[in-house]
Amino acid sequence: MGGMGNTAGMMRRTALAGALGLGALLAGPAPAMAATPQVQSSFFALFVESNGGPAAPQTTSVEFAQFDPALGTLNSIVIGYSFTEVGASSSATLGISGGVPNGEVSVITRSASGILQLFRSIPDLEPPPTANQAGPVVPGSNALSDPLMEGTIGTSEVTCTITAQTPECETNTAQNYQFTLEPNPLELLTEAEQAPYVGTATFSLVARLQGVFNSSGTLADVAMLQSGTDVGWSGTITVTYNYTEATSTPEPASLALLGAGLLGLAWRRRR
Repeated sequence: MGGMGNTAGMMRRTALAGALGLGALLAGPAPAMAATPQVQSSFFALFVESNGGPAAPQTTSVEFAQFDPALGTLNSIVIGYSFTEVGASSSATLGISGGVPNGEVSVITRSASGILQLFRSIPDLEPPPTANQAGPVVPGSNALSDPLMEGTIGTSEVTCTITAQTPECETNTAQNYQFTLEPNPLELLTEAEQAPYVGTATFSLVARLQGVFNSSGTLADVAMLQSGTDVGWSGTITVTYNYTEATSTPEPASLALLGAGLLGLAWRRRR
């Protein structure tokens, strides 16, 4: 009798545990928890200088890790730019060479502005876009996507005026720190937009600064003693992955417990 009582008690406990396990499984998995966004940041700086004529654009790339799909379901990717310094500067010191006749005036102008662009570097295995806004691709290098962000730096202009009465123009400097960059931040929501940023490798974003410089004057005999125009762009690019954590599936031990519970319930019904 004692052995049968112990057996019955064990079966009841097993049945209770199995019922609890069954209730938990029937209730479904626990709701997925939104994870803390995964954030990566990288600083860059670009500078282009000219004495008034054309200058080659400057580029730099920053590298980020792709989103690992094992972490969960990707909801959105946000690419943002926060500035450290963006601006254009022009300066000039002018003097005379050969003299300026009475009544004549020489006006020398120097100006600088800039074009800002942000691209994604396209790996060799990925087909390039139909229209590459960044210009020709250097052989052996990756192509660039269409611009992710575009903008401009406001124009900085300096003017020096020289006459017979004022044969020199002291250093004159003008600066402009106004700029635009759109869209900032950039949010990627569709699977097609997010695809290049998903995987277990890395990707690169490329910042490109094009300086726009102009120079003009009214007298050839005015010597430029010192002049300079430049544009600069620096700041931090941030990539944020907003995702939902992967949900866990029932473990084999839980399934075994459920089976034992069902057997216990069946045994009780037969009694």
